[in-house]
Amino acid sequence: MKIYRDKDADVSLIGDKSIVIVGYGNQGAAFAANLRDSGLNVSVALQEKSTSISRAIEDGFPVISNEDACSADMIFLMIPDHKHGEFYDEYLDNRLKRSQALVFAHGYSIHFKLIIPPKGVRCLLVAPHGPGRDLRSRYVEGSGLSCFIAGYPVNSGMSLKIALAVSKACGCTCAGAFKTTFEHETLGDLFGEQALLCGGLSSLTKAVFDILVRNGMPPENAYLETAHQLRLLADLLQKGGIVGMMEKISETAQFGTVVAEKAVANDKLFIELQKLYDNIVSGDFASSWMREYKSGYPAITEYVKRIRSSQFEKTSHKMRRRVP
Repeated sequence: MKIYRDKDADVSLIGDKSIVIVGYGNQGAAFAANLRDSGLNVSVALQEKSTSISRAIEDGFPVISNEDACSADMIFLMIPDHKHGEFYDEYLDNRLKRSQALVFAHGYSIHFKLIIPPKGVRCLLVAPHGPGRDLRSRYVEGSGLSCFIAGYPVNSGMSLKIALAVSKACGCTCAGAFKTTFEHETLGDLFGEQALLCGGLSSLTKAVFDILVRNGMPPENAYLETAHQLRLLADLLQKGGIVGMMEKISETAQFGTVVAEKAVANDKLFIELQKLYDNIVSGDFASSWMREYKSGYPAITEYVKRIRSSQFEKTSHKMRRRVP
């Protein structure tokens, strides 16, 4: 995989471009601040009744209407991915010119065709490997947050160069900008968060907690043996890989890791994970997600209600107040 650094990027490619950040949430505010502090001309586009207008103005940004976003040279879509299609259809469709560029922090809406850009309009992907607060704080510290970059269409060399310029202006090339494609970033992000980072982690943690409690373990003990220690082990894994983590844990835990592999990472798990991945690749997940969104999030609401009433969540709430 190609990794780009500061020396590979030229911010002057976008030095004279007008930039509008659509949305002023977690990523939007961080992108806006970093780009402005890199000397670029940045404004923020928000709905007329948006609660973020006062914050954006207080942070020193000109605020324009969504209707005027189409006039900028570079339009950064920093609203939730599933709302990109609606925004594009209402404010950008048939208003874009060949010289303009659309910039995304996730490949979702391009890969699943919520947006089908006209010929000549460049699409850039700059996807930081972390939340907006980290993108901003690392920029301020001078350390940077790594990111994925891509151009669309894939063979557009200039789109990639402009994506590199954006990533440098955001501080990402300081840590490394990894070349990918809209497809690979989208599939990897969705599957990673479903199977491991969000869905997998929360489901497995709760399952282990429940087994301990069912077998007579006090809930407080079960919580401290599971969720309370996740960050420590995740840090060891990230910093040293699996072998590095093994070197930092007890020999008893090392042997337990060997035994657990057969119980957890078995053929049945791989079959179910492949189904998750196939559901994403086929577009079925994107379709069901749009139905969920348009019907008012019933599945998410039911899930949160069910988890909130669980013993794990009640114990978690209690222990987080008692144990820093």
